[in-house]
Order: sequence, then structure tokens, then C-alpha cells
Amino acid sequence: MASCALHCSPPGCTRGVCSEGGIRLSLEIQTVRGISWSGISQVVSQGFQFLVKILLARLLVPEDFGILGMALVFTMLIETVNDVGLSAAIIQKKGITERHLSTAFWVGLALGAALFAVGLLASPSIAAFFGEPLLAPIIVVLSLNFIFGSFGIVHRTLLMKRIDFRKIAATEVWTAGIGGVVSLVLAFLGYGVWSLVFGSVLAILGSSALLWVLCPWRPQRSPDRESFLDLFGYGRNAMASQVLGYIGSNIDYFLIAKFLDATSLGLYTLAFQMAVFPFSRVSRIIGRVTFPAFSAIQDDTRQIIRGYLKTVRYTSLLTFPMLAGLAVVAPVFIPLAIGEKWAPMVLPLQILSVYGILKSVEANANPVLMGMGRPDLYVRYEILSLPTISLAIYLGMGAGITGVAAAVTLAFCGLFFVIQTIANRIIGLNYAALAGALLPAAVGSGVMVAAVRAFLMISEGWIPGGVALVSAIVLGALVYTGVIMVVDGGTVEEMKSVIRRISGVSA
Repeated sequence: MASCALHCSPPGCTRGVCSEGGIRLSLEIQTVRGISWSGISQVVSQGFQFLVKILLARLLVPEDFGILGMALVFTMLIETVNDVGLSAAIIQKKGITERHLSTAFWVGLALGAALFAVGLLASPSIAAFFGEPLLAPIIVVLSLNFIFGSFGIVHRTLLMKRIDFRKIAATEVWTAGIGGVVSLVLAFLGYGVWSLVFGSVLAILGSSALLWVLCPWRPQRSPDRESFLDLFGYGRNAMASQVLGYIGSNIDYFLIAKFLDATSLGLYTLAFQMAVFPFSRVSRIIGRVTFPAFSAIQDDTRQIIRGYLKTVRYTSLLTFPMLAGLAVVAPVFIPLAIGEKWAPMVLPLQILSVYGILKSVEANANPVLMGMGRPDLYVRYEILSLPTISLAIYLGMGAGITGVAAAVTLAFCGLFFVIQTIANRIIGLNYAALAGALLPAAVGSGVMVAAVRAFLMISEGWIPGGVALVSAIVLGALVYTGVIMVVDGGTVEEMKSVIRRISGVSA
């Protein structure tokens, strides 16, 4: 039998021996608890980070965000190969041993050092390519994240495999606090773009340090070739998916940085980050929990379909109103919250909100494909999406960042149906069932947008902007909640039932 990792072993393990039945027995409760803890951490950490981002936008200028965006185009690309997909393999594969874990740790650490060297050597060329001398030292400092982050990869992976998101939640709140406070203090002191850089580096360092405290597993031996090949057989596809996915998701940043300017990139970057903020946070909460959950039930198609539709429904109930609401209040929210200097990002933000809505649904496909051992299908999809998105951006760039936003959104509309069709066929799902899962959120969001838009039009000119904004948000929340109670009241009862089961109280 397989030996589990000491101290961070998956549920169902006793004295180092894994019982798959133990995992299956409480999988649903583990998953919901994982989503609950992950949700708490995301609400706290990401809510704090969103507030920090708003404050930083007031203290800094678009060019600062643009310069950081140029650096991140490179550093985040090479970060996608920081463990060559071994962490995904640890989560997905059954029978993981101590040798697998130690091999993954030492390989990750070696890769972290190698990637730092790549950043160090490539920084002058990247700075010259973008025509921004400040990029060279920024990339060198950011490349420290490759080393600092590699120390915590296996520890985080073990917690994810166990679906122990209580400890991961603590790590994320801690990380957000460090990064946010450091960035705000340095920005207030006038350090400009460096406030963003040092905030990022210290946050990663703090995250790895806390992971070692919360997960006492320690590497026991040097890398093992057989264990590496066993993990890499699956991990290479997961890594390829991550790399291609990152390139496809960030090619717009690269092209804007190269052919427009740092200010345009700063405006577009903040617009895009706001547009993807709701779906990326919610999908991250659910997706990183459902991947290990789907892996545990990969042989049970009926449970996969049931779990997937629930995932899509709850994701849409959260992301659709957030993105639709953001789009409708953006003309009031942006000037009030971060200043008139950011006003040119309003229309791109509204357009990208449509992209975010579709992406919140599409993002649920990858955990299913990975959980069922088919990350290769997502790789093929990413291979198709990269030239499609790139061509669309090239055609739209003549209209500035608004054209880029429109191009990205239109191209993704077509790509959405490609990956969704692939996922549907793999698990035996039809579009009617998917539409049924999405309908409540779509109806509620549509009614909410109509109500908020009407209120803003009526109140314009006689209610102060700040009061109108707060009133519109409250109105939207009340309208949406009311509509959902009418069209999907069963969801509330279902959640109450799950909470009772978790707490051990009979329904």
C-alpha cells in the first residue's frame, strides 16, 4: 500500500497507510468544508487586496501599474513551469508515496533556482525589448519569487490533496496582509512601482514560511528518477496546460506593452483585473477544491455530472451579478473610487465584464478534465485559443485598449463553446442541463441590471455621486436576492441542508 506524507496525509490515512474508502466516505462534506474555508479566505484576503488595489491606484499612476505589468508578463510566464506539473500530479494520482513527495520538493527547488538565473540573465534583453530600462532591476527582484515560492509548493499541494483549506485559508490571509501593508506603506513613502514589487516578494516569502509551520512535512531524501517520471507522465500535460493558458490569457498584456505604452497597459491591466476579479476568486475557491474531489471520484460519471452542475450553478450565482453589477456602475464607481485619471478604463472594463461572465463558466471545465486524467484535452484547446486570441487582439489594437477589450471578448465567445463541448462530451453532459444550471443567475442578473440602470438614470443630477453609487449597489443586491429567492429558492434550502450535515445537526 502507498505511504502517505507524515502530518499532512489525506483523510482516511492511518499510520501512513491510505484508505481510498476513507476519502470517499466523507468526500462531499470535505469538499463543502473546503469550499467554505476557501471562500472565507478569499473573501478576507481578496477583499483586502481589492481595497489595497483601490488605495494604490489613488497613490500611484497608471504608468506604475503598466511597468509592473511588463515585468509580470515575463516572470509569471516562467513561473508556470516552476514544478513542471508535479503538484497537479500529486493531487490527481492515487498511491502517492514519500519518494514522490520528496522528489517533487527537490525538483521544484532546483527549478526555482534555475528560473531565478533565467530572470537574472534575461532581464537586460527584456528591458531593451520593451524600451523600459527600469524593467531590468524589477525583473531581477521579482525573480526571487521563484526561489521563495518553491519552498512551499509541496506543502500547499499536500493540504490541497487533503482538502484542508482551513490551513490554506490562514496562509492566504497572512500573505494578503503582508503584501498589502508593505505595498501601501512604500507607496505612501513615494517608492512608486517598487512598492508593488517589494509587496509581491515579501508576500511570497511569508506564504512559504507559514506553510512550513502549518504542514510539518519535511523532505526525506534526494530526488528519485522513477518517482519523477511517474509524476511527470501526468504533470507534463498539466504544465503544458498552465503555460499555454497563461500565454493565452496574457498575450493582450504583451502586445499592449510592445505596441502601445506603459500608461495604456496600466489602464488595461487594472480594467482586466477588475473584470476577472469576481470569477477568478470564486472559480479559484471552487475549482481548487473540486479538482481533488473530482480526482477522487474520477470513475463515477454520475457523481461527476452532479458535482459539475452544482459547481457551475453556485459559481454563476456569485459571479454573474458581481460582473453585471460592476459593468453597470463602472461609470460612477471608477471616477469616485480611484480618480478621473483612470476614467479611460471604464468602457474596456464594461466590455471585459462580458468576458469575465463567460470565463466564470469556462473555468469549471479544466478541473473536470484534470480530475478525470485528461489534461491533454485542455492543452489542445489552449493551442487553438492562443492564435485565435492573438489575431483578434492584433485586429482590434488600432482602436486602443477599447479595441483590445472588444477583440478579446468576441474571440472568447467562440472559444467558450469549443472547450465546453469538449467537457460535455467527456462527462456525458448536454447543453440543456448546463443552461438550466445557469438560468437562475442569468435571470437574476438581468433584472438587477435593469433596476440599477434605471435608478442611476433617474438619480443623475440630483443625488450626489457617492450616495447614488452606494444606493445602486444596495438596490442591486436586494433585487438580485429577491429574484433568486423566487426562481431558485431550492438553492437556499439545499445550502441549509449541507450546513446541517457538516455541523452534525439532523435536518
